[in-house]
Amino acid sequence: MKLNTNTRVRWEIIRKLPVIKSLRGKKILDVGAGLGYFSVHFAELGAKVLAVDIDSKSLEYLKNQYNVKTFEMNLEKDDLPSGTYDLVFIGEILEHIDNPNSLLLKAREVLAPSGYILVTTPALEGPLINTKGKMLGHRDGSEKHYRNGFSFSEFKKIFLELGMEITFHPFSVFFFAELFMQLTKLMYFKKKITYASQSDVFDTVNSFKFKMLKIIYPALLIFFNVEQRLSRVFRLKGHCHIILARKKAS
Repeated sequence: MKLNTNTRVRWEIIRKLPVIKSLRGKKILDVGAGLGYFSVHFAELGAKVLAVDIDSKSLEYLKNQYNVKTFEMNLEKDDLPSGTYDLVFIGEILEHIDNPNSLLLKAREVLAPSGYILVTTPALEGPLINTKGKMLGHRDGSEKHYRNGFSFSEFKKIFLELGMEITFHPFSVFFFAELFMQLTKLMYFKKKITYASQSDVFDTVNSFKFKMLKIIYPALLIFFNVEQRLSRVFRLKGHCHIILARKKAS
């Protein structure tokens, strides 16, 4: 996942949040953790992380390679693990859920009084959000999308109904970063028709294309991060929302 543009450019913003800079000793629930890129970073910052996902292979990798505590569950059917969490992270999951409001309500119920919900999800405001490349692979399997994304106005309404307030909202993943992701996805699906979970990428790590990507990616990442900083300066619309919300004071 270190070569995943969506993951890397989101982390560039998330890691600078004050709530992320002060994670030592805090309890975090990573909902739909996949291979755990964010879980690992949260743990490195001193947080006590519980990563939940439906994909047992991804969770086994995360537990064995990084010693992160994991819990296998179906986000649409099961309740979230009991406990009280200082941060519930829901990264690129809501678009996969038939009833995203229900998952956000579950997240609120396990949130500490002073805790935060941090959500990232595709933004309908992005100029490439409805392209064929964006929707490739979203028809079936665990990567099935029930919707292309959300608008910020929808999020304001959803969190208002939950009795929460949005404290931070930037866009992320701008034009060239999104275009690059769509091109790499097209190359992937030329060889493999379905994408069931993040653990499927294990099948590609020894390929020539993946090895070439490892060589050129550091330069690409610099370009995408520069694009992101300039796009935010000029207040352009990106393809990903980053939403930080907390309970309203009673």
